[in-house]
Amino acid sequence: MLSFPILLALCASLCFALADFNIRFAMRHSTAYTGSMVQAVLHFFIFGALALWLAADVNWLNQGTWWFLASGAADPGVGVICFCIGISRVGVARAASIVGTAPLFSTTAAMILLGERPNVWTWLGTVAIVVGVAVLTYEPRSEIKQKSGYVYAILGAVCLGLANPLRKLGLEFIPSTTVGLTIAQVGSILTLLLVAPMLPAGTRFSKNPRGLGFFSLSALIVALAYSMLFPAIRLGKVSVVIPFVHTSPLFVILLAWLFLRAKEKINHRLLMGALLIGFGAAAITGFGK
Repeated sequence: MLSFPILLALCASLCFALADFNIRFAMRHSTAYTGSMVQAVLHFFIFGALALWLAADVNWLNQGTWWFLASGAADPGVGVICFCIGISRVGVARAASIVGTAPLFSTTAAMILLGERPNVWTWLGTVAIVVGVAVLTYEPRSEIKQKSGYVYAILGAVCLGLANPLRKLGLEFIPSTTVGLTIAQVGSILTLLLVAPMLPAGTRFSKNPRGLGFFSLSALIVALAYSMLFPAIRLGKVSVVIPFVHTSPLFVILLAWLFLRAKEKINHRLLMGALLIGFGAAAITGFGK
């Protein structure tokens, strides 16, 4: 039977899929950097207002502050930027496949930083989900422009995977989700401002109204996902919860089939990916205690 943290993680996964689904439209009018900055700024004001209302008596300045700042710098700060560079150099399919390995880095970081000891079923389920995500997102005809993009994609996966154990460390000192998310966005904004000069001029902030609108909607959906992800991280094991969050590509395919009438058929590749993800989830749920 699914535990409450896993149910929260699956709901968060669905929200992340909805956000990714919406970003497909946003990217027609804007840049990935714009999306990262819009998300960080909107989340700062949303969670900041909630924190002042719901957690006014919480101490914002302690050891947890640094963990949350670091998590924000990792995701969406450095992680998203590296992911975008990877996409531009090796293509979205290969970059997404590599970034889909983030749960492995989450599990490894949880072992080092949190002292978690996942059993063989958790590892097996995590690997199955990662491979399933890679099968779902891989496109054989993708063209490679620069092989250095693989390095950036791996760095992106490391950052995205490291962010969640850092958030759990922060929650031990600052138990308020809204306060933690507010502090994390400060780390994101500062990181994005620092890396902006390193990016080509055409890939920086864009003021296109349609792009800003789509990215704003996506940011609101991600905010809802975070409101479920943080309690899942606090109540459950990172090594168990995070692999379920990374099942979002499965929801993306379902949404495309339902709302866009996608022409992509259920071929052997898609079926294999779905089965691997299902097996991974079952292995972690049934045996990853």
